[in-house]
Amino acid sequence: MEATLENPAKVLRAQERKARDAAMAAMKADGVEYEERLERLAEVTYPKPLEGAAGPRLRAVLPGRALGPRLRAFAQERAARHGGDGERL
Repeated sequence: MEATLENPAKVLRAQERKARDAAMAAMKADGVEYEERLERLAEVTYPKPLEGAAGPRLRAVLPGRALGPRLRAFAQERAARHGGDGERL
């Protein structure tokens, strides 16, 4: 669904909120202390089912080609999370 939207930010924020709410409820049920819950929640994000599979495939399809604006944004976001220059997937 996200790929068909011009700006999927609203969808991604809603998915992230749902994931964080579920994680918070589970941690509360397990008796995790408040400060530790906040630290763990910082790592919770929206579901990324193709995160591991998409990168290598995109690199195989786009070797040496200039990235479009969406792929460039994806690469920069990924680089920010995992390190790197953001120019390559």
